[in-house]
Amino acid sequence: MSKRVLAIAVVIALVGAIVWRCRGGEAPPPPDAAVARPLTKARIKLRDLQRQQPGTVTGTVTSNGPVAGALVCSRPSDDVDDVRCATTDAKGGYELELRPASYQLWATALGFAGTALPDKLALRAGEIKHGLDFVLPLGTAELVGRVRDTHGKAVTNGLVHVRVDGDPTATTRTDLAGGFRVWVTGSDATVEATAEGYVDASLTTAVPATGVELVLLPEATLAGIVVEAGSRTPIADAKIFLDGTRLTSNDDGTFRARKLRPGRYKPTASSIGGYGEAKESVLLRVGSHVDGVVIEVHPVAVVAGRIVLEGTDQGCPEGDGNVMLERRGSRELAFGKTILEGDVLIEGVVPGVYAVRLDCAGYLAKASYPDLVVGGTDLEDVVWPVTSGGKLAGRVRTRSGELVADASITINAGFGHGARVRTGADGTFEAVGLPAGEVTVEAIQLGYAKSAETKATISLTSVTRVELVLGDKTGSIVGTVTDRAGTPVADARVELRTTAETGGNDTSDLHGAFEISGLDPGSYDVVVESKWQLSGTMDRMLAGPVHVRVERGVAARVQLQIEREASTITGVVVDERGAPVADVAIDVALTSSEIEPQRRTFERTLAWTSPTGTFEITGLPAQPVAVRARIDGANEAVADNVQPGQQVRLVLEPTGLIAGVVGDPSGASVDDITLEIEDRAQGISRRERLFHTGGAFTFRELPAGTYRVTADEDRQTSVIVTLARGERKEGIQLALRPRHAVKGRLVDAKGKPLPNYKLEVPHKEAIDREGGRTIMTYEVESSATDARGEFLIQGIVGAEVTISVGSLAAGPDPKMIELPTIPLVGPPTIDVGDLVVPPPP
Repeated sequence: MSKRVLAIAVVIALVGAIVWRCRGGEAPPPPDAAVARPLTKARIKLRDLQRQQPGTVTGTVTSNGPVAGALVCSRPSDDVDDVRCATTDAKGGYELELRPASYQLWATALGFAGTALPDKLALRAGEIKHGLDFVLPLGTAELVGRVRDTHGKAVTNGLVHVRVDGDPTATTRTDLAGGFRVWVTGSDATVEATAEGYVDASLTTAVPATGVELVLLPEATLAGIVVEAGSRTPIADAKIFLDGTRLTSNDDGTFRARKLRPGRYKPTASSIGGYGEAKESVLLRVGSHVDGVVIEVHPVAVVAGRIVLEGTDQGCPEGDGNVMLERRGSRELAFGKTILEGDVLIEGVVPGVYAVRLDCAGYLAKASYPDLVVGGTDLEDVVWPVTSGGKLAGRVRTRSGELVADASITINAGFGHGARVRTGADGTFEAVGLPAGEVTVEAIQLGYAKSAETKATISLTSVTRVELVLGDKTGSIVGTVTDRAGTPVADARVELRTTAETGGNDTSDLHGAFEISGLDPGSYDVVVESKWQLSGTMDRMLAGPVHVRVERGVAARVQLQIEREASTITGVVVDERGAPVADVAIDVALTSSEIEPQRRTFERTLAWTSPTGTFEITGLPAQPVAVRARIDGANEAVADNVQPGQQVRLVLEPTGLIAGVVGDPSGASVDDITLEIEDRAQGISRRERLFHTGGAFTFRELPAGTYRVTADEDRQTSVIVTLARGERKEGIQLALRPRHAVKGRLVDAKGKPLPNYKLEVPHKEAIDREGGRTIMTYEVESSATDARGEFLIQGIVGAEVTISVGSLAAGPDPKMIELPTIPLVGPPTIDVGDLVVPPPP
């Protein structure tokens, strides 16, 4: 991947930015019109996966007898938002019908603590699994709260999930008043609320707890249809992705994405051998519903391969491996996970040259894999070998010899390699899939100083063993934060200021309680800091410092009393006609004439406007603030130096539009480019991919300003557009510079091919003048040689380029050697033949 490095006067930006397009390169794209493709092995497998029958799991929930009315819930590993629940009958029985996947299952009931199955359930197509039984323990801690929306309305019949130590263990439903009550075991929990018509919300709290409140935002939805390009035939079972949300099209090609937050969305779709994107992004307001989005899917390739243990036919287990394809010169990715026998099927991959990144749990991936050149035909039978790697085993004990269970072990092997494991009940641990060579190992356990960093040498032929010894017992500081009336203060930031080696911080829970653990003996000053900080100033204390002495193995106690920040600001948000605007986010920042407005740090989101456009924010410091009304993906309004108690009126001005077309002077088609529009003065930046739009683009909901529009991050294609309030600027023209592809082979002085070499090619030079500085920008394309030492680099612009090379055998960031300059003249694809790499100095 590329990097951007800035320096005063001369700045070299290393950013992979060119999206591959056909300019006579090695991988021509397929035609736009839908065409019949042969059913390759990969396509048949993908089709069969779409048609898999669901499986069924059954069992009982008991606790000294059947438990009726218990909830049994499931969450698949590949889609954590897809939680499904069933209610037990009078005999405590339940049944869940689930698609084939790996699942977590848990059960809970009123008055009992939730419990989860200890292992994940792997469910195959059509499989029926009986006897998945739960025995509910009595709860040790009660969690009581309510769920409401942003306007105070109770959210009824919603689901509240509770996670302890990262795993879901309990679920309940909200009542008619939005209330919920659930029992758990443990001291800390993450509470998640979900309900029809709302965006999910979560918070973390200590338990037991009362008065827990989750506030849900009304959902926005986006609906449309997926069709074949050319024929406009609806596509069933297409996968639609938009900003972390994924869903599948119906039999008639339609889809509806729910539970969306406000913002801009540009949905994409993939099918078996197809890929497409919406023509432009869509703005969603709070609770809005947009229909009629059309995604045209164009023919592309399927990539099918296997992750296997080198030298065998053993595949990476289902769900344990993944492959990520990073398109060279682009930010686009394609991704697939292992299914049966280590197969990885990626159904819609656009033309380009791809770097391969992969892993398989418990195995060691190679330092690099050959690039994949994807064109208009499927790539099948690609094999990505992994090795068993080395094994590190050991145990963790205290200085007195006591073995330590559940200690966290961190193994660092360099270059991003390593592992994290935990000790078992007997204090032992084992890590596999490690690279040969030196590693560092350390152990951490709450209540002890971490072990000394231990070095070990990993062998690929034998087990390396270590023993880690934790340091002395540590101390802790526990306490509460209250106001002057003795009322607990939640969400207060407690900090330690100390001359000892270790400090710390924590945030008070709903009871005002906090705990800072793992402290070395010594003297500490405990303070409560305001979250409202002025840029460039010292932290503002609300309480303290209180001096505390920490001893080994002892919890020092402290009580902190603060004066609540109690200023209030009220206001209203209106449009240019004076009409109130509902559901607008309100942010606040401390402000001062001494700092630049764009450097202010806004605390997001403190309030939402009501149906009458009004808002109220309490708990502010007694000093001037900046108040911002914000519509994500569109416009905003800011009022500076708003005084405590002041009423403020914020006016959202009308937005405008910039539209036009990107052309190629050579007449080549413009099928796949990235466009960026930026107003640095206002901090506005949008980036959108134009996929088969003929180069046409439209950026809507733009505030007035001066924008730079850039194609493929080539600053020399930029145009400057000044947009007045509510203005529409159409017919903007951008001309791409000619692109070249460079191919060749790296060899040593004797003509021997050099595989597994990294290549970097700076190009697309541009000069900017900003703030009295001259900034020179380069973009850098990367590639790698295959087993024959051959390489292909796409999308290069300019008159000449210089290639730098380095061996990946030493790691992902090798020392680079610069080769002679190559002129970019002649045909679109330039074959440079053999390039001789001199030995390193």
